[in-house]
Amino acid sequence: MLPESLPVFLLRLLVSPALPGALFLLLGSLISRHPPKKLNIYYGYRTRRSMLNQDTWTEGNQYSTALIIRLAKPCLLLGIACSLLVPLPVLLFVSAGAVLAIVSLVLILTEKRLGMLFDRDGNRR
Repeated sequence: MLPESLPVFLLRLLVSPALPGALFLLLGSLISRHPPKKLNIYYGYRTRRSMLNQDTWTEGNQYSTALIIRLAKPCLLLGIACSLLVPLPVLLFVSAGAVLAIVSLVLILTEKRLGMLFDRDGNRR
């Protein structure tokens, strides 16, 4: 299905997974260029495990940022394709699903990596 007009196509892009993909790509790039240097409660990948010490903090932030960028790129491309092919009401659900998938994958994979590299007290294995 081709968009009827440019404004309709732009609206479809705004509610498609292209927007979250673009936002995650922007966020990942921003954090990659300006990573949080010290442990804090405001900025960065913040979970109980990542905030055990500076080493877990650095590893968690570096890994999650790289993962966000890797996952955002296909989400962006999928969103553009979906805006051309999927009906508008369905796009909202696809977009929400894309956000949940990216956030879930980043959390699960980063926590798994931290669990492999560090013990419960934050000491490297």
